[in-house]
Amino acid sequence: PPTAVPKPGFPLFVAALDGALPAGMLRHLRIALGPLSPFWRSHGYVCDGVRTASPFFSYVHDLRAPARTGLDRVLRRVQAHAAAAQPAVAAAGMAE
Repeated sequence: PPTAVPKPGFPLFVAALDGALPAGMLRHLRIALGPLSPFWRSHGYVCDGVRTASPFFSYVHDLRAPARTGLDRVLRRVQAHAAAAQPAVAAAGMAE
């Protein structure tokens, strides 16, 4: 299992974890959020590398509710890894 170890003297707020997501979960994210995915066009994002003005939006996910989507499952996996380094993360109720 991946582990995160803070550098001495520095709190761990950001980490890169090899193997943090199972291959199937990562594959799903790559397809759903890849540059050719309809997600970007349907949300009004410009992905042509020239124009940079796109609307900002976000989704809020309730981490206390049962997972309903693949992204909900990804968020719970990320939460579990983050909580291993920062235990307070386990009590987070929402993700954005």
